[in-house]
Amino acid sequence: MISIYIRPDKTQIIKAKIKKDKTLNIVFATEIESYWQLFKDHDMNISALFRSLKALTSTAYEEIYIVLPDMLFFIDCYDYISEKDLALQIKEHIPKDINNLYMATAILCNPGTSHKKTICAIEKKYIDDLITA
Repeated sequence: MISIYIRPDKTQIIKAKIKKDKTLNIVFATEIESYWQLFKDHDMNISALFRSLKALTSTAYEEIYIVLPDMLFFIDCYDYISEKDLALQIKEHIPKDINNLYMATAILCNPGTSHKKTICAIEKKYIDDLITA
């Protein structure tokens, strides 16, 4: 398992093995140049990050987990009456076209309680760039 944390000042890479008791044994940890600007500018050279990763860790078939900074996400809790009302509130709150966002509901309330949802959203282009790379 490999974790990549893309930060504005540096990129951190951690390689770990999952032990039988489900804890992690960190095998390798390092910091490399920041890929933040390439990522933020949607520069397709972000694939260079994966080439660097392969050279550093000498692996080709590991699971890779990418951690992105909080500043890329829009997260808020909405109190709403209907799904249409929820969509309108999200449109008013997030300064981006919601058609260009991936959104997920983090917390759902039990039926019968107030209508509240925590919505997490990120611009599609960030996720799409990683998939393409």
